[in-house]
Amino acid sequence: MRKYKNLHPIDINTTQPNPNAASQFDKSSSQLDIEPTEQLTDESLPVQDKHRRKRFLIAGVAAGVLILAVLAFLIPTQMKASEINKSLDLGEKYLDEGNYEEAILAFNDVITIDDKQVKAYEGKGEANIGLKNYTEAETQLEAARAISETDNGSVLLADVYLNTNRQDQGKTLLDGVISNQLSDTRVIVHASRLYGALNDYATMLDLLEKKIADTKDKNQLKKLFDELIGAYVKAGKSEAEIITILERAAEATGDSSYLDKKASYSVKKPAFNLASGEYQGAQNLEIAKGAPVDKIYYTLDGSEPGITSTEYTAPIALQPGEITVKIIEVNETGVKSPVQENKYSIKQNKLSNEEFINKLYGVWYQENLSGRLIYFSNKHIRIGRWGSDPSDGDFQIENTTENGGAIFIADFEAEGTHRSAKIIFDFGTPGDNRINVTNDAGIRSDYIAAEYLGNNQYRLPASLNIPGNITTMN
Repeated sequence: MRKYKNLHPIDINTTQPNPNAASQFDKSSSQLDIEPTEQLTDESLPVQDKHRRKRFLIAGVAAGVLILAVLAFLIPTQMKASEINKSLDLGEKYLDEGNYEEAILAFNDVITIDDKQVKAYEGKGEANIGLKNYTEAETQLEAARAISETDNGSVLLADVYLNTNRQDQGKTLLDGVISNQLSDTRVIVHASRLYGALNDYATMLDLLEKKIADTKDKNQLKKLFDELIGAYVKAGKSEAEIITILERAAEATGDSSYLDKKASYSVKKPAFNLASGEYQGAQNLEIAKGAPVDKIYYTLDGSEPGITSTEYTAPIALQPGEITVKIIEVNETGVKSPVQENKYSIKQNKLSNEEFINKLYGVWYQENLSGRLIYFSNKHIRIGRWGSDPSDGDFQIENTTENGGAIFIADFEAEGTHRSAKIIFDFGTPGDNRINVTNDAGIRSDYIAAEYLGNNQYRLPASLNIPGNITTMN
């Protein structure tokens, strides 16, 4: 601003000119001779003006300092917040992709900027769960809880408990979380999966159905219906029930591809090669798959089969007895067929009495006990060492089995005494010319058949030191 000296104020309260004003005109009344002055200094100002100016200067400086301070705080804070959000989003993306190592690195970046970020610790916990590093996962989740307890953190910690044999603690945490009326889709999906792991399918399905009912966003609905379809499969729902869910998903999301998936959730029934009924002797049960890529699981004790039951890979040997066979077929998507059941009564395929006698008839010897022999005729048995008095008696066939039988001797004379005796025979592997003998004291011994020469004559090994090579059956 320009300064002017020797100017007198005009009196605005009167129409008369200031009489001193005329002296300011030196040439004519139409031109003012205005001369600029030097800039006024503090010394030329009144005292009040000096103080006022100083106050203005101080206030201006203070305001400038304050603005700079605010900017110095806000700009780095905004930059930090941007970096934190960027790394959190990246970490969650890696979690969704199952890229757990990269997720941990992203969450570490967040913690480096701000070590009070609960989501970062929870993210590291979830990544370590994916890597099955449960001890480290628990450490990270406890660090998160120390800052703030969240539904997501509680669900993740429940996951750790369930995977480290602390089912009761895990179930308690889960029950507490779902009482909070969950709204976060990610947390609801995780919780539902854990209830599925606990075989609490009712709660698993209820969580997903409630969230679907409250969701309008099409993309969120797709995620929830995909989860619900998998939950139906895990819960063992029927093919018809799963098809109904596919149709609901198509209508709710507007995505007709759900209808195209119907075929993949269909499963054909397996078939038995043996009808239910009674069979003589051991049988081989074969099962035909409805589709080559499917798997079949079965039980033989009447219990319900599942994917943890024995998988069918070869014919099932049905041994004598009463057997209930239950089977299911499971397709590539995990859908199970209805349980198929057959009942079998397998009767032992016994030797006839004649077959049993024919197998026993002859001379048998023990390889490791020199001279110990057994002689069989149609009704008589003699047991003893060569050169000593044998034990003998007439026998009756008590029973036969598929590969042996038992005889009963009412009057068994042994070393001058008479008693009864029961002896059990097992012919072992067919064609090996050996029998296993169990006496009434429970002692088992193996015998080998002597070589038959004809005319009731048998040749024994020379190693037995029995005079002559031929003995006659009496």
